[in-house]
Amino acid sequence: MVKRKLKIDFVKVAGDPEMKVTRVAICSGSGSSLMQAFLSSKAQVYISGDIHYHDAREAESVDRAIIDIGHFPSEHLMIDALAQQLKNIFAKSGNDVEITACTIEKDPFRIM
Repeated sequence: MVKRKLKIDFVKVAGDPEMKVTRVAICSGSGSSLMQAFLSSKAQVYISGDIHYHDAREAESVDRAIIDIGHFPSEHLMIDALAQQLKNIFAKSGNDVEITACTIEKDPFRIM
C-alpha cells in the first residue's frame, strides 16, 4: 500500500509484514536520528528514509516495524505540498510571487 500511495517502485521493510497497525510514525529524509522517539511512541510502524541496519534490528527486537522508502522519495513527496503552502502564504500577504515546484531533480540512486 505504501508503494502504491507514494508511487514508488520499492521499499525496504524490517519487522512482521503481517503486523496489525493502528499507529504510524513518519519522518521525511533520514529517519535514524528519530528512532528513539519512534521506539518511545505508541506507533507500531515507522516510515522514513535512510534507516540504519542496527536501528532496523532494534525495531524488530521490540516487535515494531520499519518501512524505509528511501531518502529522496521521503523528501520529494513534500515538494508539491510545500509549493502550494508557499503560494497561499504569498497570496495572503498580497505579494505577487510565482512559486513553481522543481520537477527536474531526480534520485541519484538507481536500483539495478
